Amino acid sequence: MFSSVGMVNELLQNLRLISQPIHFLDSDSGAYIKMLLWSLWKGLGWGSILYLALISGIDPELYEAARRMEPAASSRSSMLRSCSSYPPTQ
Repeated sequence: MFSSVGMVNELLQNLRLISQPIHFLDSDSGAYIKMLLWSLWKGLGWGSILYLALISGIDPELYEAARRMEPAASSRSSMLRSCSSYPPTQ
């Protein structure tokens, strides 16, 4: 992906942003930003794996309970809206 004939260099050359390939992996310039981006990419990957694992483990009965509670929640919100003008202004 980041080699001299990799996807990033090919994309930059096709967009005519560079004329010669950049040696991302061979140079020491920008090492801090490379490690920061690598860590961010790794963290997003692990985060998405954990998120998907957590939401797939939710008990389906909780969804059913939420569907049953929905009419009660909408009646409470309408009651709160009607009470929002209390006390009456003159």
